[in-house]
Amino acid sequence: MTRSNSFHYAHVDQDLLVTSLRPEGRIFVSEDPESTSEDRATIIALTTLAMAQRLGINTPSNCVPNALPYSPHSDTLVFNAPILSSLLNRKIFFLRGWKQFQSCIKGFNALGLMAEHVVDWLQRFGALTKSEREIVINAFLEAHNLVVSFEQSADAISDIDLAIWHCFSRKTIVCSTSSNMGVSLHEILRLMQTRTQTSELGTYTILQPTEGSLVIWCPDERADFMNPEKTRLLRSLENELPKLTRLRTYINRQQRDPGALADALAAGGYFFPTNPQSAKELQNLLFGALVHDDGDTAGAVARALADQKALDTLLSLGCKIDFEQSTIAVQRGVEGGIHGLMLPYWIMLEEICSFGPIRELETWNQASIGAALAAAVLAEKIVRKPSSLNLTIQHRFSNAFPNITREMLGKQQETSVRKIVGVFDIANIQSLAQLLGVTTERHTAGRSTPFVGLGSSSYSNGNRCFEILDNSAQSGGPFAGRNSFHPATQTLNPVAQALILGEDLARVASKNKLENQKLDGELARTLKKSEPAGAAALAGVLLKLLDSGELTVFEIALYMRHMGFNSKRFLALHTSNLNGDSEETYFQNSSEEGTFMGQLAKDLLTLLDWPIGSLVEHAGRQVAARKQSPRSEVALMIYLTGDNCNQPTIDFLNELYLDINTAIDS
Repeated sequence: MTRSNSFHYAHVDQDLLVTSLRPEGRIFVSEDPESTSEDRATIIALTTLAMAQRLGINTPSNCVPNALPYSPHSDTLVFNAPILSSLLNRKIFFLRGWKQFQSCIKGFNALGLMAEHVVDWLQRFGALTKSEREIVINAFLEAHNLVVSFEQSADAISDIDLAIWHCFSRKTIVCSTSSNMGVSLHEILRLMQTRTQTSELGTYTILQPTEGSLVIWCPDERADFMNPEKTRLLRSLENELPKLTRLRTYINRQQRDPGALADALAAGGYFFPTNPQSAKELQNLLFGALVHDDGDTAGAVARALADQKALDTLLSLGCKIDFEQSTIAVQRGVEGGIHGLMLPYWIMLEEICSFGPIRELETWNQASIGAALAAAVLAEKIVRKPSSLNLTIQHRFSNAFPNITREMLGKQQETSVRKIVGVFDIANIQSLAQLLGVTTERHTAGRSTPFVGLGSSSYSNGNRCFEILDNSAQSGGPFAGRNSFHPATQTLNPVAQALILGEDLARVASKNKLENQKLDGELARTLKKSEPAGAAALAGVLLKLLDSGELTVFEIALYMRHMGFNSKRFLALHTSNLNGDSEETYFQNSSEEGTFMGQLAKDLLTLLDWPIGSLVEHAGRQVAARKQSPRSEVALMIYLTGDNCNQPTIDFLNELYLDINTAIDS
């Protein structure tokens, strides 16, 4: 009888075919189950939160009524979106990233990767004797010119500060990224150098201005998936003083992670990949980074184990070394990024309680990295069954998230429904979407460069993100597989960018009735255009509702007009300038995404220039013809992530602001 779980190419079972007795390679996987436990994931997430708080981020925040993004007075992440709620006939909320990282979700990812090493260091520190702890603390005091006794400092210096300094003051972080995670790591290290900590011993910064080092493996400006905006931003980091960051570039994504890992091994530093790496994936990367074309695995491993810097990196990756046998056992992957990315989901649940009970919530997550989507699924899984956690960890979680503990783990747990939906760029369907069996019928990829990642090179055998998502789909979890994964088109992405900016402008207009009908500099700084990947989740929502017949281009155009957009302003926002062929380029790119998108682009630009009265009348006819259903009870939480792109000028914002104020008044 053939075994149902057999991977052998055989018709009947062959009991004598035993391959488990063959020797392992010199670099092999011997995974520690604790490395993927929910206890460890939660501890790393909570440590990520503690590190953010040490850097001055007030989180989770009590939702400030009518808070503005980028407000200096609030670190709120959840924002009500009443205009889009009216357009889409259901409650809409925005979930942003921390303003300290340009709202980019990679800030959570980067800080989570750092937190994983902090957690491991704290565990080792807790096992030291008093005299050993004294040596560690005195090294910190000496570096920070704090002249006090060990007895005075033992309780006055935060263990988190000690761990950060010992982990990152002298070692280089080597980050492989498409751009944003490298930017976030740079900003985190700068905060560690500049954010003043206060204790009874005096004031200090966790890192000194000359401490900390970062190497960013980023796309070369000649790569077809890079854009000039990101290139300029990354170059500016390299030129900052005091020196902190160096760039290494790649053209082919296949070069990225192996090259970055080889750099980390040579420097004795940390390897921080944008995409999480499972133990199996890390084993593959180590083999590629250490073993060269001659295939001399034994010699390559022996040389690595004899090199203190390479050995330091291997140990930081959690590898178990056998010097006698000259082997490297990979016990865990590089997954701290997933655990850091659980935080925005928990913060969202914590903060959304301020808006009253919500019966059903769909969280739409643009999966620019699969970790963002997988992390939300894992975070929801933990919230659904917190009793599976260690009691000490449960207590820490309750202290950090009292609203979740009180509201969502209490009486509402039985009645509320929470689902998680992923959105991918249709230009990149050969990715995680493909692994999940997603297909599209109406829309095609075209030739456009993907603005949301999920590159197929990042999803090899044993991928942890796919494992989490597939497990949820198979077990009735919050993510239901391919039915919960939807495309976004690049035709609709600039529409989503415009609607997000318009929503934020309306928030400013309703809160600040300025007599001269103009934004001042402070208010203008709270208004940011989302980068393309940052608007992808809303673009996916719009496409789903258009394809299902729950929304029409007439309504979208009407709401954009109320937000101050006509065709000229829309194209100016989309291209960051109004060059002569912007309309033609928009039409061409849209037509390549299929007949529906090609027609939508032409319809939209035409309708944006109609007289407002005619647009109101015809949009009303569309709604009447649809036989509008009652307002949906399903609320949508839209992930917005990243404003690292060219921003509109204050003059452009004031043009919109004048018209949006007029619309609100009328």
